[in-house]
Amino acid sequence: MPNALRRILTIALLAVGPALCAQEHLLVFGIVKDLDSGGMMQNVRVRVFTDGLEGDSVFTDPLGRYQIGLPLRGVHVIEYNSALHHPKVVEVSTDNDMDALDREQEWGMRIDITLASAFLELPEDLVTMPAGKAAWIPERHAFEWDGPYTERYLFQFRKAVKAAKRD
Repeated sequence: MPNALRRILTIALLAVGPALCAQEHLLVFGIVKDLDSGGMMQNVRVRVFTDGLEGDSVFTDPLGRYQIGLPLRGVHVIEYNSALHHPKVVEVSTDNDMDALDREQEWGMRIDITLASAFLELPEDLVTMPAGKAAWIPERHAFEWDGPYTERYLFQFRKAVKAAKRD
């Protein structure tokens, strides 16, 4: 390789290198299961929308596992979708102030999801409602779930599933 080309590539790598090394994302990972069988679900599409714009998507592996990165900016809606199941969404906000040291850290959040059969008649507002909401809490330097919100959702979800199975 000629020296001039080698110098150009070295300068380009020095300019881009720090950006490639900075974390600047939250790694979301977990397992998707079927509500009735409890079995792991393969080929569930996990899709991210950031501030309303569609972003990356991945599919679960044979053990129901997935992982996807979220930028450390914006409000993210993660949608879990399978042909024979009701979709489910969660919301993760990375909008709160995050200092430079926190942005350099490796962040991970486990989100396990259970999907209900599409044959169950569930209320549309429950199907489109986020199953959980998480946000960056600057005072604690951590991402945390809104526990009361999630508990209210789970109560409504269990009640709707029970009613649908009776009918």
